[in-house]
Amino acid sequence: MYIVDERTTKEKLNDWKNRQVKRAKNGLDWCVKNPGFGIPIVLLGVKGAIKLASGGIRAVTVDKEIRFRERSIYDRSMGRYIELRRPLTNTEALIIEERRRNGEGLMAILSSMKLLKKR
Repeated sequence: MYIVDERTTKEKLNDWKNRQVKRAKNGLDWCVKNPGFGIPIVLLGVKGAIKLASGGIRAVTVDKEIRFRERSIYDRSMGRYIELRRPLTNTEALIIEERRRNGEGLMAILSSMKLLKKR
């Protein structure tokens, strides 16, 4: 037997919001009635929120670094990073490495392979 919920999305959202407001009020009332217990619990909650936020910031930073590494190559002769249109495939990386050993410049290789990002 299936239970069908006939409410619209807005009604469900409003019900959820009302439940959260009620929970927050109950928690606040409990903290007011029990100040000895409430303060340490609030402090633990704040500490947990800070840890979650710092973990999220760290994850974003790591993702940016990975994207940068995948989409750029360092050219020693120019002393700067070169942006690519897309991450290199293994075969393209091997071709670039072989052509660099043969004495070709990195910019010339990338432009002939049409891998340079247009600005």
